[in-house]
Amino acid sequence: MPIIRHLNWLLLGCLLGTSARAELPAPLVTSHPHLLVNQARFDSLKSTLPVPQANFPAAGGSIEFDWTPQAKAAGDTKDRAIFGYNGSNRNTILIRHLDSEDTSSTVALQFALLPKTGQYVASGVARLPLGQPVHIRLNWDSAQMKASYVIGNAAPKTMSWNDGSTSPAGRWAANEQIFNFDTRLNEQLGNFLIKDLQQAVVFSNTRSDFTSAVRKWQDFTANVDQYQANVPACVANATPTITYCNVAKGHPVSIFQVAEQLSAAYKLSGDPKYLSAARSYIDLIDATDNSAGGEYSMGGRVAALGILYDWLYAELDSSYRARIATKIERILTRGTTADLSNYLCDTTIPDPDDTSTHTTVIDCKNKPVYNYQDWNRFASPPVASLAPYYLGGHQIDDVGNASIGLLAIAAEHPRVLPLIDTLYSHYEKGFWPAKAYVSADGGHQMGFGYSLEGNIARTIQLWRSAFDTGSSPAVFQADWQNKMIYPYIYGLRGNRSYPSRGDNYDLYADDPIVAKLALLAASQNNDGIAQAFYTQQILSSRSKPSNTLMELLYFPQAETMPSGDISNLELSRIFHVAGTVIARDSWDYANATVLDFKASNFSSDNHQHWDQNSFGLFYKAPLLIDSGFYDDYNSAHRFNYSTRTIAHNTLTVFKPDEVFKRYDNVYANDGGQWYPSPSTYYPTLGDIQPDVGTNYQDGIVNYEYDRRYTYVRGNASKAYVNGKLDRAQGFLRSIVFLPSSNFWSAPVMVVFDAVRPSMSGLETTFLLHSINEPAASVSATHQGGGRYLMGFSNGAARQVTVRNQGGMATIQTLLPENAAILKVGGTAADCLQADNKIAKDCRFTVRDNGPGGVWRNYAPGTGINDFKIANADAGAWRLEIGTQSSVQGQPQFYLHVISVADNDNGTGAASPPATQRLPADSSTEAVCLGVNTVLLFNRNSEPATSLSFVAPLSQPAILATGLKPETAYVLLSTAEAGGTRFRLQEATGNNDAQYSSKDGVIKFNF
Repeated sequence: MPIIRHLNWLLLGCLLGTSARAELPAPLVTSHPHLLVNQARFDSLKSTLPVPQANFPAAGGSIEFDWTPQAKAAGDTKDRAIFGYNGSNRNTILIRHLDSEDTSSTVALQFALLPKTGQYVASGVARLPLGQPVHIRLNWDSAQMKASYVIGNAAPKTMSWNDGSTSPAGRWAANEQIFNFDTRLNEQLGNFLIKDLQQAVVFSNTRSDFTSAVRKWQDFTANVDQYQANVPACVANATPTITYCNVAKGHPVSIFQVAEQLSAAYKLSGDPKYLSAARSYIDLIDATDNSAGGEYSMGGRVAALGILYDWLYAELDSSYRARIATKIERILTRGTTADLSNYLCDTTIPDPDDTSTHTTVIDCKNKPVYNYQDWNRFASPPVASLAPYYLGGHQIDDVGNASIGLLAIAAEHPRVLPLIDTLYSHYEKGFWPAKAYVSADGGHQMGFGYSLEGNIARTIQLWRSAFDTGSSPAVFQADWQNKMIYPYIYGLRGNRSYPSRGDNYDLYADDPIVAKLALLAASQNNDGIAQAFYTQQILSSRSKPSNTLMELLYFPQAETMPSGDISNLELSRIFHVAGTVIARDSWDYANATVLDFKASNFSSDNHQHWDQNSFGLFYKAPLLIDSGFYDDYNSAHRFNYSTRTIAHNTLTVFKPDEVFKRYDNVYANDGGQWYPSPSTYYPTLGDIQPDVGTNYQDGIVNYEYDRRYTYVRGNASKAYVNGKLDRAQGFLRSIVFLPSSNFWSAPVMVVFDAVRPSMSGLETTFLLHSINEPAASVSATHQGGGRYLMGFSNGAARQVTVRNQGGMATIQTLLPENAAILKVGGTAADCLQADNKIAKDCRFTVRDNGPGGVWRNYAPGTGINDFKIANADAGAWRLEIGTQSSVQGQPQFYLHVISVADNDNGTGAASPPATQRLPADSSTEAVCLGVNTVLLFNRNSEPATSLSFVAPLSQPAILATGLKPETAYVLLSTAEAGGTRFRLQEATGNNDAQYSSKDGVIKFNF
């Protein structure tokens, strides 16, 4: 057969010319099914599942299994059946609990042969000790009218037979057996065998945890049964009342999932009801307008048709297969700039059935340019290319969905091969090089939700399954693929969600795309950590394992791969180009503190936010947050607030006459970061290269992990445009995260900011966002517009606490000295809204453009109703701290100590750890935490050759940052008024010197 496939492929190549497959690495597989999985994989999984057997021994045989009886638990139904079904009116075998006969130490188990009507043909009850493993066997023989059961090694217990028959022809048989398995919630079945009278095995699952397979199958079919029951009634192009009827405008993932699961249900069960529903789904898509819903929904329909065609090829007649192929081609050749073809080609796809197009194949009108180095953004006339969208955009999803449809029909419809070549080239020369650069160590510039775009694991499996590579390595193998799961391992929070980075939607630990990333790394890289995360965190987060069955189909090793120990990982990790550092204090996910810091190496449009040098903090609940909603991509809330700098825990630099313009729209003046150029909203890979790329930003410039601390420094200078800040050193943020210490019972972080304005008269403001109203031990005066000035007196400590659910964070502002602190937000005051009306909503205020700009609230739209977890991070309050008016050439500094603790349910500021700024020279910022822990920061723009401070200490524990890298330093001390002066200075030829790290950090007694 492989030889025949190769000959067929060569023949197709000759028909189309050499260019048709010039880029493809191997012949395409021509058998069906083959996309993602093949028939052998279906058969292998089917053999482990509790699916009905066509050769069930109705006239006689045995059923046996291992079982540990347990007491009835909350959620257990009455008289729960282990095999068969309660209340049946069919000739079937039933093995079930008898709740009424349980005792405190025993469980009653009934064996029954049920007729359609009347009394049991045979019945018996065994009483078994709780919690004791036991082997059970039921025997029956209709011809001999005998039935018995066996408990462990005991003698068989005979059950009297009474079927009322007077001849062999009328004797009872289990010819309508209901093939249903179940247990009480805390019980396990294992080693389940069904044999006929000749002891031939009819069904076998030798796993000790057969119950888990039962649960997976039950939950999977319960979901698919809804599709099966309702899809036939769906009406094409109508407004659907059921989500999965919405093939016209639905999300591509949802459209594909219905097709995928109906097809899988039939392949695994053989139940014709699923095949019938699959045909109805084909009819529904076929009757839907080709361009309905735009490119996103169009792609979903192409992918759905592709999987139906490939997986059900043998079961669909030629007319259905022809209709599917024709529909895929019609959707792809729809031919306007808003349609799918434009997202695949940056131009149209001519229809070969239209004689005016003068083409016999299906491909882009003009082959797009793949490599950004070969493409000119400003060429006239424009040259087709997806180069600006390899870093972000719907294109990666659209190309993936189109690939499923085209690869499915290619063997029978070879004129699509040139377009397959184009799509393959997009990955090989565009998407994957972009991923290899940005995600070299994992991570994504858009955070967690939209990092999942393109369904990377599925796409890789798709292309690998498409080619007959023989003994050659599988296509698309790269190390970055194995790193994509690590942001999700590090970023998972105690509420099973992820930090709200970039546009955010409900994303839980059990998300199937996250699961596939873990399983991809585990399967192709033997990554035990990824496997442990899948087993311990993803699976445990699922109340019902409906997705788990499909994961077993795609990754057969999902439950058998050896797991590593997540607790052996370091407690923080950097994802360099994506620009994320995630630090934790433990791998006890439920109780861990999680700090996430963001400073990407570039800016882009799509779903990335203007959040350079921002951070979030979680302990038992979101405390300091990335605020705002993702209500709709083009909403006023999104472009005026949630994507903007003012919605993040970073700095704004307000210039009254600054204009924030995107295309022809002008947005509110938040004083934040913005696009570096209107021509590179969507940058190419070349546009983000260090130093030369228009959209390049410095991002994270220093990172160091030690079990005692994580140190990170970000440079967001280039993120602020229009000359507001020094381009090289305009905004440097240093964070030291202490997961534990001898002075506080929970993590503490210190944030030091150095700001260098390039002009006078700018307002720089330090921002922190929270869910609930910040609390202080002073009163606050309303300034109007939901802005409340906290009444701290000069010289008084500035301490504010934010509380949420089980956690709280207390913020101590040490710089600016005597800082003004406002709390802003809430729903108690009147605020001007985006529609010029007044309402009691001040949660998302931003200034209008121009001098004296009015604060206006941009409330979210109704799109937020789709989300739950994401909304929990949206927030309602912010702190504006220490707004300073700039003087050109004079740096500004902010210093904050933030400590977490269990919520004390108080009303004012909580008591924080002892904190003190120490006297220091002009180049040093020194802060003492507790009794003798001293952190040093460099106030200068260049690495420090010396840092000096005074403290009433004899031997402080010092952690110094901002030094020259890998340089010898010596610590000197001299007595002076007020204590001891400690001077850390560069040294040469000194045997007592210590060397700083490559990131300019050094420790003494720390």
